[in-house]
Amino acid sequence: MKSPYDAPRSNMDPYDEELEEVEYYDIPTFGIRAGARIIDTIVNLGIGLGAGLMGGILLVIGEIAGVVAPGWDTRIEDMGFLDNLIGMAMNIGYMGVAEWIGGASFGKLILGLRVVDASGQRRVSLVGAVVRNVAFYVDAFFFGLVGYHAMNSSEIAQRYGDRWGGTRVVRAKEMPKRLDGMGRLVLGLCVGSGMGMGTGAFMFVLFAAF
Repeated sequence: MKSPYDAPRSNMDPYDEELEEVEYYDIPTFGIRAGARIIDTIVNLGIGLGAGLMGGILLVIGEIAGVVAPGWDTRIEDMGFLDNLIGMAMNIGYMGVAEWIGGASFGKLILGLRVVDASGQRRVSLVGAVVRNVAFYVDAFFFGLVGYHAMNSSEIAQRYGDRWGGTRVVRAKEMPKRLDGMGRLVLGLCVGSGMGMGTGAFMFVLFAAF
């Protein structure tokens, strides 16, 4: 209930609605969240193949047009650490955008998980989604033990990425209906996959062109 002492809200405030109290009882475990991440790693490999194909086509066109220096195919083989950097950027682009728009990546969709804000009553913001996915590379240290420890010390099973991004992972079946929708999910997965592929192709061309 709204208190008379609450600050007035603008009519343009997207959260001006009365939010229902939400209780999440079936908190996802480390194991099922790790399973979703494994699925998304496989998905990211597919996105990487698409990004490589797209980048290769752009490099060929660029070489024909004279804007890409010859020998880019050799430079690709010597990328080393840059390959890992491209993979991380693709993953962050794909996961961050998919979770921001639809609340789930492919892995989370398949295993019935969703990402929401820490209160559990609102969708995750773009900043929160990106932060939690950048921070995954901290939580993944020592084969995920850092994230496992963080989840065990949190009442709502937040890893460090969730704490820093103001997010949490919940079961889709327990979410308020207003936060979930197949249209948003499909849009998020499509745009997220495209973002990951586009990011990978751009970095691939950037590092190989000169």
